[in-house]
Amino acid sequence: MPDDTWIAGCRFIYRAEVSGTAPEQTFRLTARGMKGPVVERVLTLDSQYTWGPADPGCAP
Repeated sequence: MPDDTWIAGCRFIYRAEVSGTAPEQTFRLTARGMKGPVVERVLTLDSQYTWGPADPGCAP
């Protein structure tokens, strides 16, 4: 369940998680659909530029 670490957008809520100490930090960005056709859809991007769920059409 989302808590106060999430930020609301138009159809998604967002969260950024950062781990480690500089300059070795890593991150994971998460967007969860909350409205319309994207409800319950979860998208992630990590510091290795890996998208989840994996989609060949979503390359950086």
